[in-house]
Amino acid sequence: MHQYQLDASAPAIGDHFRASIGQDVWEEGTVNALSPAPVITARPDGKRMLRPFFWGYPPPKGGDAAVLTVRNLESPFWIGNLRHVGLRCLVPATSFTLRAKGRAVECGVVSGGLFAFAGIWKDTTDYPAFAIVTTDANRALVDRGVFSMPVILDAAEQAHWLTQDWRQAQKLVESYPSQLLRVG
Repeated sequence: MHQYQLDASAPAIGDHFRASIGQDVWEEGTVNALSPAPVITARPDGKRMLRPFFWGYPPPKGGDAAVLTVRNLESPFWIGNLRHVGLRCLVPATSFTLRAKGRAVECGVVSGGLFAFAGIWKDTTDYPAFAIVTTDANRALVDRGVFSMPVILDAAEQAHWLTQDWRQAQKLVESYPSQLLRVG
C-alpha cells in the first residue's frame, strides 16, 4: 500500500474520532507514501489528539528506505512500539488502494465515510513518523490477487487499540470482514 484517500477536513476528522485538532490544517485529499498526513494519538489521560505525522517509519539499522507498513508483529524492530500503548495510533482514511497483478484495487468500508487503520508511530528528530499495521487479506481481496491488507478498526476497536495492553490489542490485528469491505 503506497496511497490512501482521506476526503475529510481536520475539523470533520476531529469530530468523527472525538479528537482535538490542535494545529492540524488537513484539507482533504490523497495521502501518498513519504508525505504528511493526520494521525490520531491518545494522551495518558485518554484524550485524543489529531496531529500531522510523516507516513514512512525510519528504516531499521542498515536500511535505506522508510517503512510504510508493519507486517511481522513479532519482529524486534516493531515489538517495542507495539507493546508501548502510547506509540500506537489511528490513521484516518476514507478509502485505500492496494496493488494486485499490476493493477489497482480500490477499497473502502461499506458504510462509507471515515474509518481508521491501526498504526504505530515514532517521534523522530525531524518529524513524527508512522506506519500502518497490516495482516492477511480477507477472502474478497484474495480472490482479486491481494494477499495483505491494512488492519481496519471499528469504533470500539479504536479505543482498545489506543488503550489496551499488547496482549489485548494484538487480538485486533485481523482481516476486516469481506462483507463490510467495499472492493472496486
